Amino acid sequence: MNKLINLSSILLMGSMLSSCVFYYQTAQIDEQLKTTINQGTANYTQISSEINKAKSEFDEMNCSETHSYIKGGKEKLNNLDQSAIKLNIINSKVISEYDNFKSYTSGIDQIGSNTPEWKKLKSTKKLVKKEISNYEKEAQNTTKMAEGFQKYFEDSILPNVNYVNLKEQIENYKNAISEIKKQVIQYDTEIEAFGEKIKTIVANKTSEFPDLCMQLEENGIEIQQQYDELKVILEDAQFSWNRLNLLNKNKERVYSCSMDWNIISNIQAQIADLQREITAKQDNIQLNSTQINSLMLQMGN
Repeated sequence: MNKLINLSSILLMGSMLSSCVFYYQTAQIDEQLKTTINQGTANYTQISSEINKAKSEFDEMNCSETHSYIKGGKEKLNNLDQSAIKLNIINSKVISEYDNFKSYTSGIDQIGSNTPEWKKLKSTKKLVKKEISNYEKEAQNTTKMAEGFQKYFEDSILPNVNYVNLKEQIENYKNAISEIKKQVIQYDTEIEAFGEKIKTIVANKTSEFPDLCMQLEENGIEIQQQYDELKVILEDAQFSWNRLNLLNKNKERVYSCSMDWNIISNIQAQIADLQREITAKQDNIQLNSTQINSLMLQMGN
């Protein structure tokens, strides 16, 4: 978290227009108050943005507080959030006092020491000075807590968790399934051609090569069966990929401390098993394809 800026103190300079009465120019005080408010608002916006970013990253982990290191991180983050709320409250007090200043100086170009507004202005100066001091102290506290949370996150949380890059895995699985689909389309054409060849050879060669023709038919049935099973497994792989993709709606990573970890671990195991089955089916299809070609060659085809 960036080092917090220090708000400058308000210096309300008066001008003496006579030997007895002092005056403050209303426009000058107004400008100084607005500068202070703008600095405080910009500072709080920066702090709030960085805290919200830290909270978002922490919440994205979706970790159970049954883990002591997660519970500790949550407590530190809540304390940090409460400190930021205090800063906003202090800033709001200054803004409220500015609105009060605008109200009691409405239509007044300058405030004289002999007017009712003089006492009100002294009260405004005192309150703003006090709240600026409070803001600076709390801002230092917020910075210290932010640094403490960051150190705790790096030293106590990250070493205890693993994660998977969900988007990367989903893209890898998608590409793998796409390649298998292309292979299935190729198999479909090849197996259909095998089927027609086998029918023709069996019809013409059974009397001459009865055993080879029987083996050829068996290999034809086997390769068709392996192909049909491959398509079913591919559908299962697509379903598992769809489940994995659903987890990717609002998160880039899944952490081992997350309640989603078991889900993704199961899906990963299913996909790994399916990939092994797919490879086995592809190997069997290739084996039967080789055997069919060998039998055809033996029968002169």
